Amino acid sequence: MALDYSERKKTVFRESIVFALSMGAGAHVALGLILHSPETWDWNQTGFHIMLIGFSVYAAVQTSRLLWWVVRNKKQHSESTEA
Repeated sequence: MALDYSERKKTVFRESIVFALSMGAGAHVALGLILHSPETWDWNQTGFHIMLIGFSVYAAVQTSRLLWWVVRNKKQHSESTEA
């Protein structure tokens, strides 16, 4: 099942958007933590926290998408075998 060029472009574009939104959410969370609790979070480590939280958000989103895909395919498979 090979993807044609336009499907690959769509997939890369979609994954780039998911990654960018996840990193943006991670940046917002990290900056919120630093601004609301500056004595706990070090400003010098802000970039590290943004990347760490951003990748964590990305991993959670991808895990959710994978689980959704598995459930959806299992449901479609069971509906096609019943018919």
